[in-house]
Amino acid sequence: MNRSETGFAGADIIGNRYVLCVIDQEGKSPHYARGRADTLKGREKFFATIPPGTPLMIVESELAVLSLHLLDESFVFIQKEKETYAVWEKAGIKRGERMANFAAKLLQSTSQQVPLSEREQLKLLEIQGRELERIQRITDDSLSIIERIQDGSATDADISQAFENEYESRVGQFMVEDERIEEPSPFAEDDESFLAELYRLLEKIP
Repeated sequence: MNRSETGFAGADIIGNRYVLCVIDQEGKSPHYARGRADTLKGREKFFATIPPGTPLMIVESELAVLSLHLLDESFVFIQKEKETYAVWEKAGIKRGERMANFAAKLLQSTSQQVPLSEREQLKLLEIQGRELERIQRITDDSLSIIERIQDGSATDADISQAFENEYESRVGQFMVEDERIEEPSPFAEDDESFLAELYRLLEKIP
């Protein structure tokens, strides 16, 4: 897809939750998505919301590094927490939905990419290495199943494994999977009541 046909995306991460905002080329028609940044379901929702070829600005995080791995690196703009997002917050941009929208609009006006730190570079290489190992494992396993099917020794378990391999090859590993179930928050994003803040605090406790 041509870049001129896409919009811009901005993401903020608070604790283990993200807010993603996608706007059109004119900076209008914002579309939001929210979810857990540390679960497979949450990450799938995150990447499914971003149209192909859409530039993304995101605060430094594991999800940001994963974005570099799964998206075109030239479209991902990682910003430092203390040097950008925290400064924008002090300037009056509230974290969450407004910050994600601000990041998308800022990306619309200027594409400024911050170089990866050494730690982020190593993390990206680690992810890419695990992905290559995963692809090799699926390939070797699939070839073995094909050989058993050809010589007539394949079992029902082999057939089931073949379907699982096919699914995994399409979905990907999405880093380390967290099996915790993603539960929607009973409070609105802008709810600053005592119960809402207490809920968010307890949610961060492992």
